[in-house]
Amino acid sequence: MLQAFSIQRVDWLKAQLKELGIAAPEQVDQAQREQEASKERFGAVLARLGVLRDAEAGKRLTLQLGWMPQRCAMQSIMIVPNNQLNADWCRIHHVALVSQGPESPPVFVTDDPLTLAALGWVQRRTGISADLALVREVDLQELLQRVDQPHLAATPPPTANPLAAPPPTASVKPPAPAPTVAPSPTTNKPAPSTVAQAKSPSIAVPTPALTAVPPAAPVTPKPAPPQAAPVVPPPKPSVQAPVPAPHTSQPAAAGEDPIIQLVDSLLTEAVRMRASDIHVEPLADKLRVRYRVDGVLHDVSSPPKPLQGSVTSRIKIMAGLNIAEKRHPQDGRLEVVADTRSLDVRVSTLPALHGESIVMRLLNRNQSLVGVRELGLSEAEYVRWEQLIRRPYGMVLVTGPTGSGKTTTLYATLGFLNRPERKLITVEDPVEYQLSGVNQVSVKPTIGLTFAAGLRAMLRQAPDVIMVGEIRDAETAQIAIQAALTGHLVFSTLHTNDSPSAVTRLMDMGIAPFLVASTVQGAMAQRLVRKVCGSCRVMRPPTPEEVAFLGEPAPAEVAEGRGCERCHGSGYFGRVGIYELLVLSDTLRGLVVSKSQASGLKQQAVKEGMRTLRDDGRLKVRDGHTTMAEILKATPESH
Repeated sequence: MLQAFSIQRVDWLKAQLKELGIAAPEQVDQAQREQEASKERFGAVLARLGVLRDAEAGKRLTLQLGWMPQRCAMQSIMIVPNNQLNADWCRIHHVALVSQGPESPPVFVTDDPLTLAALGWVQRRTGISADLALVREVDLQELLQRVDQPHLAATPPPTANPLAAPPPTASVKPPAPAPTVAPSPTTNKPAPSTVAQAKSPSIAVPTPALTAVPPAAPVTPKPAPPQAAPVVPPPKPSVQAPVPAPHTSQPAAAGEDPIIQLVDSLLTEAVRMRASDIHVEPLADKLRVRYRVDGVLHDVSSPPKPLQGSVTSRIKIMAGLNIAEKRHPQDGRLEVVADTRSLDVRVSTLPALHGESIVMRLLNRNQSLVGVRELGLSEAEYVRWEQLIRRPYGMVLVTGPTGSGKTTTLYATLGFLNRPERKLITVEDPVEYQLSGVNQVSVKPTIGLTFAAGLRAMLRQAPDVIMVGEIRDAETAQIAIQAALTGHLVFSTLHTNDSPSAVTRLMDMGIAPFLVASTVQGAMAQRLVRKVCGSCRVMRPPTPEEVAFLGEPAPAEVAEGRGCERCHGSGYFGRVGIYELLVLSDTLRGLVVSKSQASGLKQQAVKEGMRTLRDDGRLKVRDGHTTMAEILKATPESH
């Protein structure tokens, strides 16, 4: 039976759209009035009013709204004739009127959840007060083909091979040779006899029933004639264990499980929203899903709590993880094609109080790497950075917290230095993007290939430029210093708050001050701040607080994003870097040898013209790239 919603659920739809920040109830009411006059599809009315990007956007919102499409049992579905519902009208509005038997009441079906808001208008047009059910797009298309011929019996079409069995549907199962249920090749788990109904009223999960198979009558075996040739059975298709890559996140086929559709929708929607991470977090009463967009986490409509185990297992299977292991953290990866984009997804699981917390980091492999010019350095800082990385030997460090763009800066720098006459080798954990012409090594601590071991082996390869993904311990730091002393140009990262602290951090690891002073050529700290959205960007006079923050001379105008569909109402779209570049002079090297504190190094560097993170942020605000709020959030007051 199809689970349908009545017209009273329109208020629930308005609340969901408001909670997601898609449309206010007043906008939905206006669209309903517009539809009465224009007779358009409801999604097209919302698109014309500027609420949605296009008329098909409602289908992409299915996951956020928490209303899962149902699978139709086509053998029992019948088209209900109605003079007001011709084939063209049904195709325009994505609506069909069906029944599930002679005694069953009629039900409207659609593949667009926003049609619920137009249910009252559809009922008035047809004169039938039927409820609305959400079905899969493939099922609706098949039903629309029957609209012109409602007299046809609801039976599956004959197959080309008369001996072939009809394809299984949600309500019909092929007879099994044994009472056990065979493993599913998609999930690698025993297929359940039923799918548990979700407790949430907004999601309907089909519950196919298994029909009992009567015992076969005993058959007396007959001996085969001696002249009969042996019957060779056809080769059985081999069932392979699921592999983590590649996976295509596209609309599910007719036989796919709703959980597969749900997880694929999570990935596809994350790509559409430009998310860098997907966080699946089990709580006591719900399963929370959040997307990190431009460094900020956003809540999205989450699956119901009863689906937590199925969603977790599906993700772990796709990533090649052990679904039976729930006590220890696991790391995996998978390749997925979502929304025509090829992604490399890093999956991390962590046992938490109410289940396994999962984080999926999305890396777009088709995205071109930025160059040094596109990093967001000012002209003066770009010239200094270029001079620094052109030096023939020494160590150059990039510092900042996790997610501050350090790897992007190093990759852009390696791309600048990548020439046929140079040999470049990197050791990373893991290799995030493949660089043509660069020898990249991924660390594997389980077999002893650590940063230190990889760096030690790299020195025997006679490289010109070395990049170490991160200096984590004293051994790696010592080998990197020795590489810089022996004529190599070494790039690496450290987790420090500012650039002078990178120098003192090496000394804290046990490196002698004179070695640090003679090898480190410079260090650059960086942060990422959100950029003002170019589609809704407006200029306005600065507030007194902004004038005090920016200093003299006060700018006449500052940029601000009003919020639009492109930036999902946030006023920001994309990110830009702010930088603090420290180039060691002879005076600074003397302070390093005398074991000066980071604060003393910073004071001297500022005297020599170093621009701090906050100063660079002020420059970005003056240029209209970002706002004061973003700079204050990204930089402490002392920076």
